Amino acid sequence: MNNKIPKVFISYSWDNETHQEWVLKLAKKLCENGVDVFFDKYDLRAGRDMNHFMENSVRESDRVLLIMTPNYKVKAENRKGGVGNEVSMIRAEKFNCQETEKFIPIVRLGNREECTPLFAKSLVDIDMSIEDDFENSFEELLRTIYEEPKNEKPPLGKKPQFAKRKIIEKEENVNFVVIKGVKWATCNVGNRGVFVSEPENYGEYYTWEEAKNACPHGWRLPTNTEFQSLINVGSTWAIIKGVRGRLFGTAPNQIFLPATGINGTTAVNDQGYYWSSEKAYSVRFTSGLLDIYDHSKLTSLRFPIRCVVE
Repeated sequence: MNNKIPKVFISYSWDNETHQEWVLKLAKKLCENGVDVFFDKYDLRAGRDMNHFMENSVRESDRVLLIMTPNYKVKAENRKGGVGNEVSMIRAEKFNCQETEKFIPIVRLGNREECTPLFAKSLVDIDMSIEDDFENSFEELLRTIYEEPKNEKPPLGKKPQFAKRKIIEKEENVNFVVIKGVKWATCNVGNRGVFVSEPENYGEYYTWEEAKNACPHGWRLPTNTEFQSLINVGSTWAIIKGVRGRLFGTAPNQIFLPATGINGTTAVNDQGYYWSSEKAYSVRFTSGLLDIYDHSKLTSLRFPIRCVVE
């Protein structure tokens, strides 16, 4: 519609002279703004068929303005006078064009409930009842007729590229600390895929084969190189809440590995073993020993695991 002259029919009731003058003013202003108006005061004269004019105007117009007042509602719902005839034609056209935006209700007098006929209640209206706001509401009407909304929907963009978040910074209330660029979990793994809640908690014991898939999603077993880097930053033998183990790193980036022993039965609270991702290796420690050890001949041993972020 933007590149052609829009045609508009004005349906209204002759309530009184003041109301008729207002509608005439509206029709004149529409014409001044490039809108071709079908309007009885312009187009009806002696000898012309009134019903044919109304029927043709409703059918040929791009928009039909319903100038709603309480009197318009009464005439529309009771099929009285010219308004009653127009509304019968409007309802037929509306029925034939279910998806149309052709009909524009305009609240002129009274509130919406008082002036809106039943057939127009579901349509979005324009409120032109406030005289001091006429210019703003008239602009809204013009924009509707010309299909030039004040807030135009922007062009549809492309789907964004979403980062695949493999890094889990927090899992089951367990944070990580960064030591030499590696993000170490602050707690051991309990049941498969779940961290325990406290650093001094031993967690569960796993064979090396079981340990490979026991870290929570987004975490994995450390490599020998990562364990060696952890050893190189330095550690101290420490006791936390009665549990002995090694405290690696410097505050605030420190992790505590409890001395969990073997299988949960041997050397508990004296020795610590944690599986590496490299087959059957672990970091092992006591109060006086700290190294990486090959357990390839003892793969059935069960050690706890401390994970790093993938």
